[in-house]
Amino acid sequence: MSNQSPTSSGPQTVPGLMSQAEKHFQAGRLGEAEVLLRNALKIQPNNADALYALGLVAYRVGKPDAAILLIAEAIDIDPSAVRFHTNICAMYENAGQFQKAVEHGRIAVTLKPQSSEAHNNLGVAYLSSGEPSIAVEHFTKAIEADTRNADALSNRSKTYLRLRRLEEAERDARAATEISPNHGAAHNGLAAALIALTDHAGAETAVRRALALAPGNLEAMLNLVIALIGQKKLDDALAIANQTTQMFPDRVEPLSLAAAICLDRRAYEAAARLIERALALDPDNVETLLVAGRLHNEELRPQKGLEFLQRAVAAQPANADARNLLGNALRQAGQFEAALKAFEYSLALSPENCGVYFDIAEAKRFVSEDDPHLAAMLALDRNAATRAPAQQMLLNFALGKAFDDLNRPHEAFANFQKACTIKRSDTPYAEASSLELFSRIQHHFTRSVVDRLSGSGDPSPLPIYVIGMPRSGTTLVEQIISSHPMVLGGGELVDVRDSLSDLRTRVAGQRPFPEMLETLNSDDVRLLGQSIVRRMARRSQGRLRITDKMTSNFFFMGMLHLALPQAKIIHVRRNAVDTCLSCYTKLFLSGVEYSYDLGELGRYYAAYDRLMAHWKHVLPPGAFLEVRYEDVVGDLEGQAKRILSHCDLPWDESVLAFHQNERSVRTASGLQVRQPLYASSVARWRRYEANLSPLLKELGDLANQ
Repeated sequence: MSNQSPTSSGPQTVPGLMSQAEKHFQAGRLGEAEVLLRNALKIQPNNADALYALGLVAYRVGKPDAAILLIAEAIDIDPSAVRFHTNICAMYENAGQFQKAVEHGRIAVTLKPQSSEAHNNLGVAYLSSGEPSIAVEHFTKAIEADTRNADALSNRSKTYLRLRRLEEAERDARAATEISPNHGAAHNGLAAALIALTDHAGAETAVRRALALAPGNLEAMLNLVIALIGQKKLDDALAIANQTTQMFPDRVEPLSLAAAICLDRRAYEAAARLIERALALDPDNVETLLVAGRLHNEELRPQKGLEFLQRAVAAQPANADARNLLGNALRQAGQFEAALKAFEYSLALSPENCGVYFDIAEAKRFVSEDDPHLAAMLALDRNAATRAPAQQMLLNFALGKAFDDLNRPHEAFANFQKACTIKRSDTPYAEASSLELFSRIQHHFTRSVVDRLSGSGDPSPLPIYVIGMPRSGTTLVEQIISSHPMVLGGGELVDVRDSLSDLRTRVAGQRPFPEMLETLNSDDVRLLGQSIVRRMARRSQGRLRITDKMTSNFFFMGMLHLALPQAKIIHVRRNAVDTCLSCYTKLFLSGVEYSYDLGELGRYYAAYDRLMAHWKHVLPPGAFLEVRYEDVVGDLEGQAKRILSHCDLPWDESVLAFHQNERSVRTASGLQVRQPLYASSVARWRRYEANLSPLLKELGDLANQ
């Protein structure tokens, strides 16, 4: 409280009263300290130190305005006292008066250039006033003056994070926690940095330490939710988000995170309710606007989704993530030039964000060795050893795509392989149980089951299912069908999965698929069909038919035939090696865990091929139409007529101009289906044959089909 060295410290003298007040203040007895300081001021009304100390007491008891007035009065009496300016700088910053905070912080560091505390407080003021680069300068001076200033290290970490200097943010936060192991803000800052570096497991460890030090801290609880989401621990994440909402009912952030979790689980109705609550609290909250944009895009309302994302960017133009999400929505809508502009804005704000380069690579075709994006990515790649693995993985996928476009297969495969190695090391995949599912389906779904349950499904012709391995041409076939005026392209829907889950809960005694088949009857099958149609119909926008391109529906082909006998099923095939190579060279947002190792990929494809042969054997002729990607490329009109005929749709020339379809395409094939057909993807694997031995070995004869 005071730096005085009084010659007398008697109880009734000003120094004596202030000495006693100091002891009470340090012990937390603020009322007693205030009484003593006011007595001192009765004796000596212009005592600057007493006014300053009384200001500190007022601040501690929650009277910031009074505190500022008292310390300002002290400064009028003694304008050369560094600590007065240092502390009023912090108080003005907390009060949101950033200009005054900077003014007093600058005076403090001028009076005492080596004051670590003064530089730290001035750095915070500059950060709050939107000057992060200047803030870094002062945090650095604070650390130079006192290398063990954990507050300054923690604050510089926070600033580096805002500047997207992620590795430096992590470094400073770790240093702060090592200097001060009980520094809760430093542990939370470390968690935030690790989240940005996509080390979500490390972030969870750090943020749980922060919460142990400061239970119920809002920022830490939010970071815990984000860390759990990043590890796909969605149930745990939702539980913490709901707990945070209960603890902070007037805060919008936990509602937005809970809505994002529901979106990840494709629980759209729950997400919509949470977004509505969040927008009621704060209609301009950027995170809520971003989640709302996602919801509308995934619910086949892309224009509405774009409106929300544009509102988010307008509300916070310097938000790199908002710019990037807007770019992805524009890319999915086929507005590639606008998407690239949004990505460029994002890069300007966050020049080392490898995720943006990944998105750029998905939105364009590289045609020149001198492409500036390629040059920038190669420059980043030279510092691979210092980059977080998840960020480096994104960069390697982007570089692989660029080199593949440029027909440089050696460099392309080297980057794809690096990317897949990183991804596989962080991807849990239980191969044995995954392959066992194929066998279980073949064991339980027999002709006798088909005979027993046939004729009992819902008669709706609404759904058209496009199934097959990922990257086999399913997006192309769906794009062709959805270009028909009677059809809405639904993309990858979870209606089948969710309806089966409901059926399992309701009537199958919690038995999993396919074992649940043993207890199903005709009524159950009809209810399943009705449930699927009800879910699809709310998206149909008045169209007579809607496509579902969830490729993994091939697991449920028999159930679809029984539950929806009038629905149309199209199975898309492509050369096995081309299909698998295309999977290997793509990063999937979720699922497809088998695709990051060539051997595992080959074994999965072989199991899928056996299952498709099983469906052909047990289902009646005409239950599904098989379409080869290579045939579509070679004879678009002939195959389009064949597909429409199978779907009982009249011929329409618009399907031949599928690349002009303006619907949102959310899969990895979004760029390709916006272009006329090209044959360069046929037998693409030959360029990479020398690198594919593990895959070719597992595929065996399938490689030559």
